[in-house]
Amino acid sequence: LRLYVMRIERSFDNHVWKVSLSIEDEDDVSRLWIFEHDMRLGSALLKMGGIGGVGTREEHRMKGYSRHVMEDSTALMTEHGFDVAMLFGIANFYPKFGYATALSESRITLRTEDALEAVPSHQIRAFEMRDIPNVLAIYAMNNAERTGTLVRDAARWKEFKMGSSFREDAAPFVVLDKAEQVIGYFVCDETQAHCTLSDIGFQDRTIFETIVCFLADRASHIKQEEIACAIPA
Repeated sequence: LRLYVMRIERSFDNHVWKVSLSIEDEDDVSRLWIFEHDMRLGSALLKMGGIGGVGTREEHRMKGYSRHVMEDSTALMTEHGFDVAMLFGIANFYPKFGYATALSESRITLRTEDALEAVPSHQIRAFEMRDIPNVLAIYAMNNAERTGTLVRDAARWKEFKMGSSFREDAAPFVVLDKAEQVIGYFVCDETQAHCTLSDIGFQDRTIFETIVCFLADRASHIKQEEIACAIPA
């Protein structure tokens, strides 16, 4: 029987904590990251720790190392004044550390053949960095009191992401009015395997048909019979 000396290490950089477990001369045997965010609960803001990248090297699994890392992450967040921790869960694993299902996940699907009947009334172009102020303002307006949404500010927000179930790069676009002013945005994937909308913002709902038309063309091009919208109902 060989005994290992374990050590838990913490590091912090740019609003991200890393908690890692090492044994003897092997570093990062198990680790996770905690991403600091402000999350809305109605009109209130909570300091939220988003847990990500939980993992143990394959040769060291089933030894309880992830448990040590998870427990230390809870201790860290308690020490640093976090209000809540959240993650995309795995059944029968995270509940043992105090996590419970808290937010619903909605998904809307459209048949491509129906969506092809949409008639566009606005222009669409690829998102550019100069669009950030307008996009963030629209996002804030749409989500001012929507529980579970994160605050996006110009100092920290850098890019659109597709969510936990996507690994493809996100493809963001903006919707323009006749004066070529940004009045909305949306994000879809760049894969050939499906056509999915993962984020959307609008000044008014007149832009929806234009977005549906765009997605229908994309779904038709990659021969997908459905468009999936991973957005609030």
